[in-house]
Amino acid sequence: MVLKWNIILLLIIIAGGTINMVLDLPGGLFGQDDVRETQTGASTITHYYSVGPTAFNSQRPDTEDMQMTRLGYGPEGGQNNVDIRAAINLPHGAIVTSVQTFGTFANAWSLSRGNRAGSSVTSLAGGTGASTDTSITTPTIDNINWSYSIGIQVINNGERIYGAIIIYTTTT
Repeated sequence: MVLKWNIILLLIIIAGGTINMVLDLPGGLFGQDDVRETQTGASTITHYYSVGPTAFNSQRPDTEDMQMTRLGYGPEGGQNNVDIRAAINLPHGAIVTSVQTFGTFANAWSLSRGNRAGSSVTSLAGGTGASTDTSITTPTIDNINWSYSIGIQVINNGERIYGAIIIYTTTT
């Protein structure tokens, strides 16, 4: 019996992860001689990564007059031309299919990646104001060589970011 299970496990490993399950019952099941259940191939799962307004941080210029609430994040008191950014932590190998932003801001936003050497930043998705982008450049997440963030390049007094949703898939 142990030899049989070792052979089945070896076949699973050789087949590249294909799962073959054989149910062996003495005397069969309801008069049947062989009952088999097989799952082959990969399964794709869709996930939703939510970025709330409190995830964003202001970068420049003077960031003292920023208002953060559960409903939105943005400059107050006459503050203009503030850049804000939030870190994005998706699983390695995930494939980004869509990015959507929510808020009252009017300027450009982007999902970007920066290399670990700090010498290169690439935009993967972007838009203007509250919008959706489904044409993702380099959609596969590579956490070994890159880090990811979403930002609004200029947000002005009274404008707000309410958040973003990143839709991605993984394969099991």
